[in-house]
Amino acid sequence: MKIALSKDQTFQSIQDGFHALYPYLKLEFYGGASQSKVAHIPANALPLTKTIGEVNANFDQGELMITGNVKVSDFEKSFHEITGADVQVYRKSGRVWMQTTKTDTWTLVEQNLKSEDEHRAVEPDEPMDYREMD
Repeated sequence: MKIALSKDQTFQSIQDGFHALYPYLKLEFYGGASQSKVAHIPANALPLTKTIGEVNANFDQGELMITGNVKVSDFEKSFHEITGADVQVYRKSGRVWMQTTKTDTWTLVEQNLKSEDEHRAVEPDEPMDYREMD
């Protein structure tokens, strides 16, 4: 999938498009120089209402290609090269969001499938009826 990027585009719209493809993953965005292989601090994440142009005044437009077989590290690097902003992929693990820094060599599909499996293990399809436990 190609996502056309413009200086007026909010990070929320990028997050929404990405989340539609990978419902068990999310993106956090950061300004400044790329810190490859360094975990970002969620408290320093950019507000999703910010636009790419607000973070990088030199950015006008670009195109981001998102395919399931791309490694997380390559996706993050490509995003930085195109927009000048950093992105961190998070995977839902149970009820918490984890940075994928230890598994950046996995593809987006692998991350999403792992998260989906963990989610199903934590969230039963039907609520448990505690009356039957006597």
